[in-house]
Order: sequence, then structure tokens, then C-alpha cells
Amino acid sequence: MLESKVYLKESAYVSWKRLGSGVAQQLKPYPCIFDLETKLALLNLECRILQNNIFQPLQLQISRASIFQDALQGLKTQSAAYFTTIQVRFNGEPCYGHGVSQEFFTLFTQELYSNGRLFKPKKCSKLLWFPKWINKKTADGNIIQQELIPDGSNIPLQKHNRKQYVDAVVDYKLNISVKKQFEAFSRGFRSIYSLPIVDTFLPEELRDVIQGNTKYEWELLEQNAKYCDYQQTDRAVRNFWKVFASLPEEKKKRFLVFLSGTDRIPAGGIRNYCITILKSRTNEPDSSYPRAYTCSKTLDLPNYSSIKILSEKLLHAIEFSEKFNAQPP
Repeated sequence: MLESKVYLKESAYVSWKRLGSGVAQQLKPYPCIFDLETKLALLNLECRILQNNIFQPLQLQISRASIFQDALQGLKTQSAAYFTTIQVRFNGEPCYGHGVSQEFFTLFTQELYSNGRLFKPKKCSKLLWFPKWINKKTADGNIIQQELIPDGSNIPLQKHNRKQYVDAVVDYKLNISVKKQFEAFSRGFRSIYSLPIVDTFLPEELRDVIQGNTKYEWELLEQNAKYCDYQQTDRAVRNFWKVFASLPEEKKKRFLVFLSGTDRIPAGGIRNYCITILKSRTNEPDSSYPRAYTCSKTLDLPNYSSIKILSEKLLHAIEFSEKFNAQPP
């Protein structure tokens, strides 16, 4: 069944490419006819094909104290194709791989909008906005008035034209004021995601592909888990899941950061998110802490003698996750 499913997806991709600007282009306005699983499979195939001729990853050496500056400097001094794999190493840390790169992108994004100059986060909607306003300030602090309609400064706001005013304000804040920035962003996005399948994603699906999903079905995390040198019925495993179930939502998300470098899960939901719990190779489990191999989403869990010790050690590791990175065994 799985082989036939993969074959069908590859056949669908070949058909998509052969159709080119024909039927495929006609189907783009109707993205609802493709399910998300098929879109993701086609997107991954297109990306892999574009990466076939790229052999060397882009190497970035990053200091945690200057993530944004180091990343920009590294990108400026190296030339690479758009679909090159980025391999990140943090200064003084031996770890590398997908999980470390994922953590880098999480930290880079946080630093990108933390100063409020490029993006302005809104807590109520959890969206990022370009910080543009109707009243603009010059370098010397003077305010410049922006007319919303021609000769608008001479038209009084009254009951009969208040809807026109509201529409003009909305249009200005969402479209006109950010037109230049959005067009630059759009050109950059299209230069990277110049793939036909991208146009079939719904807005919320594309958002999940780029920044990850935040719909957490925690019970599926346990159902999909795999074990190495442990059995699902072992005391340490049962104690771990008891402790995890008792954690508040934010602590559970912090566990994902500890395990994978980000609290986001892949597009498609947590049902496609599989973790492995590995039995630690230690002779003194009660004095050891859990470790995470972010490249494979593996939890290195000591065989603690009690649930109390497990809880204390796990919470400490989650809280100070950066200090518990490890190379794969």
C-alpha cells in the first residue's frame, strides 16, 4: 500500500511537470482539489530535484551572542544556490545537523523582529506587521500628514463619508503603506519558491510549511513514539509519559524546543511527528540528566529509579536546554 501510494505521488508529479502551463496551470485556481499530504509530497519532490546538482552545503559559524549579524555576514561572504542546504554550527558547541539548523532559524527569526524596526509583533493576533503609520516622522521628529484620498486634508470627516474614511485607512495601512516592502518581500519569496506546486497551497497551509504548525495533539506524540533499548511498558517510559502529561502547555512546548530546536511541528500536524526515546548508557542514572539529539528528535533518557527524580531532571533539562545539546551516539 505504501509503495503504491509513493508511486502514485511520483506519477502525479511527473504528470504535473509534463502538463506544464496546460491543465496544471488551469488547476492552480482550485487548490482545494489537492489534499495537504499530496501537496507536501510534490513540494518535497520538486525541492529534491532542484538540490540534485548541489553537493556542498552552505556552512554558517554562529555565535549565540550575535546570531543576526553572524548570519548576514556568513551569507554575504559565501555564494550558494537558493536550494542549498544550510549547515549551522554554534561557536564552542560540537553539535550540527537538521535540529541545530532548525534551532538557528528559530533564534534568527526571534532576533529579526525583537527590535521592532523591521516587524512589529501584535500580541492579540500573533501576526507581524511592518511598522508603518499614517502619520510619518522625519529625522528631526516632525510629523508629516499623509492624505488618504486626493485633497483629503480639505474634506471634513462626517457621517456620510465615514465609511469611505475607514476603507481608506484600512487600504493605506494594509496595502499602500507597505507596498514597497511587500513587493521586495514578494520578489525574494518568488526567487526562492519559484515552484509550480507552491501556487496550489492555501494561505494557512503555506504558513504552516514555512513557519510550522501550532496545533498540538499531544496524545499522538505518545502514540507515534519509538523506543531504543526501552520497551513501551518499561517503568522509566511510563513515568516519562506521566510526567509529560502533567506538564502545562508551555512546558510541553519547551520540551519540543529541547528535543528538536523549535516548538513548531511540521505541516500536517503532530501525527507526522515521531520522537525516539533512547535508554542512556550510564552507570549512575539518578545523577544524570536527559539529553536531546535534535537532528533525529531523540530523547536520551536515563533509567531513573523514581518518577520524582525523573521529573526533577527532565524539567531542569528543559529549562536549560541549550546546555544539554549532544552529538548523536
